[in-house]
Amino acid sequence: MTQTQTMTTTPHRFVRALDARQSARILEQAVRTRARVTLRPHAPIEGPELTGLIVAQTPQSFRVTLGDRITAPPRTLTRARCDAYLQVGRDRYVFATNIVALIDADPPVCLDIARPNVLHALERRRQGRARVHSSCPVHLYKAGDGTDNIGALLNASVDGIACRIPTAAADRTAIGDTLRVAFQLAGSTHQFDLQAAVRSKTPAGSERHTIVGLQFEFRGQDDPQRRQLANALTATGRQPGKDSQ
Repeated sequence: MTQTQTMTTTPHRFVRALDARQSARILEQAVRTRARVTLRPHAPIEGPELTGLIVAQTPQSFRVTLGDRITAPPRTLTRARCDAYLQVGRDRYVFATNIVALIDADPPVCLDIARPNVLHALERRRQGRARVHSSCPVHLYKAGDGTDNIGALLNASVDGIACRIPTAAADRTAIGDTLRVAFQLAGSTHQFDLQAAVRSKTPAGSERHTIVGLQFEFRGQDDPQRRQLANALTATGRQPGKDSQ
């Protein structure tokens, strides 16, 4: 039996990849303005979320100061892979990095992180997303890993989806990773099987779950799968060609 879903429009943000030149300019600005960066380490090395200011750079890394009130993070975090969230003025960016070194010093505690090649800018979505009030399962597959990671679809548009998945599964992916995503919308008999890039990871209010934002990788506006998804969303009551307010 097909599961019934009710879908309403909800505004979200999408992620736009910057080129190397744009990324370098933003990173230079981040150093000049001592921009705030939040690091979220993930599997296989677990650790606390770390927030600090970018205070210096080399061609390969950034120096981040964590502030007077933060005790030195565990030495095991060296080389930990992290999802990084960067705030430069009113703009937000995400990138994947790893902790290069923990610096032994009196407070404020410092660490070095690898300099990313590219950033992804968080922007208002070009298309509104349809929120799924009765969620359906989403199956996520990573290349080289046969694990079927099952999550719950939260919202969808022709640009991408957001889903809630176990944190253990989210920790095995990094911002920018490409996944195979399979799901079916109510009112549609089609099983969508698409490629999508991980663009954001947000705590879901429980340590056991994380909300993952995925952006579809179509072959252009006329990709048949994109048109089919747009038709399925329209059938649920969402007009995918109109921006949400």
